[in-house]
Parts: sequence; C-alpha cells; structure tokens
Amino acid sequence: MITLDSTFTILEATAEESEFIRDEIVQFNIQQVPLTQKEILVHKNYVVKENNKIIAGITAKIYMWGILFIDILFIAESHRKKHLGTYLLNKVEEEARKEGATLAHLDTF
Repeated sequence: MITLDSTFTILEATAEESEFIRDEIVQFNIQQVPLTQKEILVHKNYVVKENNKIIAGITAKIYMWGILFIDILFIAESHRKKHLGTYLLNKVEEEARKEGATLAHLDTF
C-alpha cells in the first residue's frame, strides 16, 4: 500500500477545483502540442424534430487539435431503426471535417 506524506490530504474536489484541474492540464497540453484550431472547443449539437418534438439528437465537440468527440447520441425508442442515428453521425462528421477535424472518438454503453 502506498502512503502519502502526512502534509498531503486527499479530498473530493469541488466543481471549481475540478475546473482548475481541467484548465491546468489543458494549458500544459497546449504547451506540449500547440493547438491546430482557433477555439479550444467548437460545439456541434443537433436535434431531429417531428411535430416540434425532439425525437433524436447528438452532442459533440471538436477540441484543441481538430479532434471530434461524440458525447451523446439519442434516438427515441419509437424512432429507432429509421437511420436517424446514421444521419446524425454523418452530419456531425461532415461538419467536423469542414472545421478541419481529422480524428473522431466516442464512448459507448
């Protein structure tokens, strides 16, 4: 088992502390590998509506080096198997390419 020096304490991070950690690593990463895009984050979020009701949607972002991260893809159960997911993924990928993205990744569940 690893023990910490008695002057260190481990605590659950607050939202502000979590933001500080994220900002610090972003700045470090930028120093190591310069950005290839003007804005650190470019959001690409789309919805599909039917009769003014959201039936599908995707949230994604292009970050730092032209990397697309697809965060959420949702299709209402009643509208699955209708190619809406394929359409939304293609839309986000096409828009990301226009912004100069060359890589995409996502998490699955």
